[in-house]
Amino acid sequence: MLPAIGSGDSISVHLVDLADVQPGEVVAFVRDRHIVVHRFVRRTLGVDGVRIVTRGDACFHNDLPVSRDEFLGVVARVAHVGQDRPRNLAPAALRGLARLIRRPGPAHRLARRALASVAKGIALTHAFRNAP
Repeated sequence: MLPAIGSGDSISVHLVDLADVQPGEVVAFVRDRHIVVHRFVRRTLGVDGVRIVTRGDACFHNDLPVSRDEFLGVVARVAHVGQDRPRNLAPAALRGLARLIRRPGPAHRLARRALASVAKGIALTHAFRNAP
């Protein structure tokens, strides 16, 4: 879930019903004996009932559907280096930047500079409005 949640960050998870999860919320689930934290994309129906489809912010493809048994809850808080950050820290713009970073070229360099600036708390909407 980079850049919103890094490896080693602590998260607080609120138990909610699978049907109450809203698109864009960050959820936690168990997959192959690991806890996975990804963003909720959509619901789907499986043989065993409602499932949710998720995707990491820096990923290009959706994950396999998450069943009710795998689902842990919605991420409510992220603790990083002694600071608490609200959930859904990476809005659509940051998710797009994360995708651009994985592709070489001018957009790649612009995205890297923008993410570095966002990390410092500087808004770069001006740079994106004027980008070719």
